[in-house]
Amino acid sequence: MRSLLRNMRFYVLLTSGVVAVVEYSTVVQTTEQAFVPTTLAQVYAFTAVIYLYVALFCGPLTKLALWLPLRAKYIFARRAIGVSAFFFVLLHVRFGLYDVLGGPFALLQLPVKYQIAVVLGNIAFLVLLFMTATSFDVVIQKLTFARWKRLHQFVYLAGFAVVIHATLIGSHFANIWSPIPLIMYIATAVLIILHLIGLKRKHDLLKPQSTPRSSV
Repeated sequence: MRSLLRNMRFYVLLTSGVVAVVEYSTVVQTTEQAFVPTTLAQVYAFTAVIYLYVALFCGPLTKLALWLPLRAKYIFARRAIGVSAFFFVLLHVRFGLYDVLGGPFALLQLPVKYQIAVVLGNIAFLVLLFMTATSFDVVIQKLTFARWKRLHQFVYLAGFAVVIHATLIGSHFANIWSPIPLIMYIATAVLIILHLIGLKRKHDLLKPQSTPRSSV
């Protein structure tokens, strides 16, 4: 118990649970009953995106900014942040798919654009499910850290799928120049730029150094 209370991941997961309860309570108390499921689906989707991007930024930020405050704790907490992202995606699916749409079979009656968005959402869901299922130390030991890390690169596929999913059917994305889409697109652009900088730096380090010619 004492070791659990000293574990940063425990507090990340605990905070995520508290956030989910507070969001649910707030929506139920401030929203008309008919709009509660839709609002909950939106709120949980937005929260999932925040957690996902915090997890995605961990790699490039901690590699490029060695001076980053609490850098080691950020790296250590990344797994719990990713699990929290999946937790909120699960809540989003629960209210969006079952309470708003009426169940999986209702997807067949949706326009093609919505079906494509749902397929992309399912891809993100499955990737995050896999990330969550392999986030335990015992799994990492069996896979070896190098293989586990390579497999977890698929989280970027989930991020890409989420961006397209939100763009196609997100209620706040009808106007892509509104604050939420702009923040998401800017965050995505910054994430890509950071990765490009990291790749260039890695390439420069691996590039063989030319030796000066002798003047004899």
